[in-house]
Amino acid sequence: MAVHHITVTLGAGATAIIAQSGSTPTVNVQELQLESETGNANVQVGGSAVSATDYGRTLEPGPTKAITIRTAQGRAINLASTYLIGTATQKVHCLYTS
Repeated sequence: MAVHHITVTLGAGATAIIAQSGSTPTVNVQELQLESETGNANVQVGGSAVSATDYGRTLEPGPTKAITIRTAQGRAINLASTYLIGTATQKVHCLYTS
């Protein structure tokens, strides 16, 4: 098991945590921690159709509002199919184990 971290800068629409392409493989993780930088607005977390009104979870700004998403043993969260939406240029810190 390895620990990794990335900072995702949100775009104008839904932004995948990791953009999958031919050179970037799918990343599956067992635990994902998300923290929105202080001063940001709320960020919604969900699938590719996430919006301000259709989402799975709200991430409030600040380090004390971080959320953790875990899977059952043998299951995984695909970072290329986990999306964030908020204000463009907001930053979300992601810590994950793989």
